[in-house]
Amino acid sequence: MIELRDVRYTWPHAASDCLAIDTLSVGAARTLFLHGPSGAGKSTLLGLLAGVLRKEKEGRSAGPMTPASA
Repeated sequence: MIELRDVRYTWPHAASDCLAIDTLSVGAARTLFLHGPSGAGKSTLLGLLAGVLRKEKEGRSAGPMTPASA
């Protein structure tokens, strides 16, 4: 299960957040379909969930991004 609350991500030199999630919950063994135009934040969300973007120092993230206990 994945739960996100108040997650934000801002790219360097950006005027506003490129990703802003108030609440997102995906249950165990569920499928999530991400759909949106280019630049909507789909890859940014996946990068945050994978831990790739949190390790980079160029952007800013806020909010807890840990898998919920099963």
